[in-house]
Amino acid sequence: MSLRAIDLNLLAIFDAIYKTRNLTRASERIGLSQPAVSHALTRLRETFGDQLFLRDGRAMEPTARAHRLGVAIESVLNDVDGMLRDDAVFDPSGSQREFNLVLSDYGELLILPALMRRLQDLDTQLRINVRAQHFGEVRDAMQFGKVDFYLWAVPVKDSGFRCEPVATDTLSCIVRRGHPLLDAPVTLKRYMHARHIGIGWPSWHGARPIDQFLHSKGLAREIDTTVHSYFDVPRVVAVTDLVSTMPTRMACEIAAQHGLVAFEAPLAGLNIAMYLMWHSRLDGDPAHRWMGGLLKELIAAGPAAAVKAGRRRAAPAV
Repeated sequence: MSLRAIDLNLLAIFDAIYKTRNLTRASERIGLSQPAVSHALTRLRETFGDQLFLRDGRAMEPTARAHRLGVAIESVLNDVDGMLRDDAVFDPSGSQREFNLVLSDYGELLILPALMRRLQDLDTQLRINVRAQHFGEVRDAMQFGKVDFYLWAVPVKDSGFRCEPVATDTLSCIVRRGHPLLDAPVTLKRYMHARHIGIGWPSWHGARPIDQFLHSKGLAREIDTTVHSYFDVPRVVAVTDLVSTMPTRMACEIAAQHGLVAFEAPLAGLNIAMYLMWHSRLDGDPAHRWMGGLLKELIAAGPAAAVKAGRRRAAPAV
């Protein structure tokens, strides 16, 4: 089959159906009537000799052939769009572009509010969808065009992906007011004797970074309970003697919001890096570059290392 024999408008309709999984939303996305989109889907099926999308309730689920075509077609459309734009600067004010982000707890707590405030100030119609996906799933989602940016502490090292370190943070703890640890300086010995709450961590990445660090010193924390998200931590910490250790910026924010106490963890030398990741085929997309620049700006803003003034600091390790 020759590319010259294919109507590029059909490829744009395929891309809309592939990304929305719904004919009505696809028609809204590209400004055509639903019957026109349905007719185009019939032509696409004839062109490629495959059903491409099968109805599953209200959703249109891609076939295996459609999944293979999806990445290639988006790349073609991005190349054509970039050529027509001639490297034009993206103007968010009149755009209805939709961005799918996986920000992790770190980004949802610290970056998402600032991002939405910035977009509100710009009076733009950009749409932001924040998703929660596992590491393996989000890598595939980026490859198939379902996720635009991914922020997390473990880099994607596969070829075809961009991975840029955007933040480095120290670690701090949060506890309830009146916690026994607050009666004296928090040494490493006292920290190790405390009871801890852990955050779920994919087993294929090995131990959590904190526990890897402690294991290197022949130490191991006593973790009484594990929750799947940092957003679960404050309600548990507020009514127990459990200690939660997390990036300092998160600790300060959560402590301030929930009336808890944050202090520097006695884990000198351990820092946590955060990486912003995306698929390289989007490098030529002005809108994607604009959003990436905005995310990096917002991530870099604000304190990244020291616990806020007035909060307790850890004592030297003994």
